[in-house]
Amino acid sequence: AQDLGQPAHPLDEAAAAIDRMELRVLVTGEVNRGKSTFLNALIGTKLFPPRASVCTAVLTCLRDGTPPRGRLRLRNGESQDFRLEEDPSKQLLEVVGKKNPNAAQLAAVELWFPNDYARDGVVIIDTPGVNDREEWRERVTIEALGHSDAVLFLLDAQKPLTASEMSFL
Repeated sequence: AQDLGQPAHPLDEAAAAIDRMELRVLVTGEVNRGKSTFLNALIGTKLFPPRASVCTAVLTCLRDGTPPRGRLRLRNGESQDFRLEEDPSKQLLEVVGKKNPNAAQLAAVELWFPNDYARDGVVIIDTPGVNDREEWRERVTIEALGHSDAVLFLLDAQKPLTASEMSFL
């Protein structure tokens, strides 16, 4: 219709808009609740860097895609593409880990990796979490809530809800 200079059918426009839509699923919880470990179990591979201490300092957005690759999105609007290597978990630890001195300059890390859960517009987002000693990392998570369609809030099954978890919820 556009090539002929004719208006597109409203249903065609609606279908195109739906194709561009994303369902953003945020995975969060307090620090050390196993968010990255949960995501690795969900997708069946070690992609996200799991650690027993605070690890994730940057929003990490997973989409289905081949070949495996990533993109650093900086807060200043710039971006940088990269390839995921043989050990993506170790590679990502250098980028999204709390020991990266430049982590606060990153708005997000986007990943394209073959998986069944982030298909058809679904984006799964790993967060730094809440109740973090570093206020800026907690703020990253809270700001992401406003741009999410669903939230998975992980709890420790062996402990009751903490006061900060209750406050957050």
